[in-house]
Amino acid sequence: MDGSGKDEAWFALAQEIKVVGAELYQQADLTDSEHGADDPKIIALALLCRSMGNFQGALLMVKEGLIVEARTLVRCCIENLIWIDGLATKGKEFITEVVHDEYKSKMARGKQLLEWVAAQKTQLELGEKLELFLDETKKQFPKAKKINLKASLQAGPLKDLYGFYGVLSADAAHPSASSLSRHIEKPETNVINIGNPEPEEEEVLETLEYGCMAMIGVCVGTNQIIGSLPSGQKLEGLFQEYTKLQQANKQTASDG
Repeated sequence: MDGSGKDEAWFALAQEIKVVGAELYQQADLTDSEHGADDPKIIALALLCRSMGNFQGALLMVKEGLIVEARTLVRCCIENLIWIDGLATKGKEFITEVVHDEYKSKMARGKQLLEWVAAQKTQLELGEKLELFLDETKKQFPKAKKINLKASLQAGPLKDLYGFYGVLSADAAHPSASSLSRHIEKPETNVINIGNPEPEEEEVLETLEYGCMAMIGVCVGTNQIIGSLPSGQKLEGLFQEYTKLQQANKQTASDG
C-alpha cells in the first residue's frame, strides 16, 4: 500500500462494491434459465463473477505492493466492462460475436499447431484430427472473426474506456519499454539497480480508482441487463462516493 492512508477510503469503497456485486448475483437467481448460455442475463452474471474475482485479486496485489500485477488484473476488469457494454447494447447478437470470437481463436491456434505437426520428422495422428477440426469449424463458422474491443466502444457512452485499457496494457500487462522501465533504476552513479521498486502513491491511488470504476460499471451493466435488482438502488451512492475519491486523486496528482 502507499503508506499515506489515502488508499484506505478506496479500500472501504471497494468493500462496499464487492458487497453489492455479491448481492446482485444472489438476487438474480438465474441458475435455471430456460435459455441457458444463450441468455444475456446468464452471460452478464458470468462476467460479474469473473470481475469480482479479478477485482479481489487486484486489491490483494495492491496490499502486497505488487502494482504491476494489480494493474494487470484491473485491466481484466475493464475488459469485462467492455464486454458488459457490448452485451447490454447488442444482447444475443453480442453473444453470437463472442462465440465467433472463440472459434476464430481456436482456428488460429489449430493452424499454428498443424504447422508444428507438419514440421515433425514422424507423421503424427494429431495432424489428421486437426485438419478435420479446422475444416468442420470453417464450414460451421465461415464468417467467424475476432471481437474488436475498440470498435465496439466507439458509438457508446463508454467510448473513452479503451484509453484506460490501452494504458494498463502498455505499462503493466505486456512487456514493453514502459513496463520494463519499472524494474530498472539508474541513479547518479553508473550502477544500474534492477528489481521491484515500491509503487508510488499516485499510481496506487490511480490503480484503485480504475478498479473501482470498472467494477461499478460491471455492476451497473449487470443490473441493467437483468432488470433493476433491489441492490441496484445502491449503485448511485457508490458512484457518488467514487466521484468524491476521484476528485481527491486529481488533487493528489496536482500536488505531486
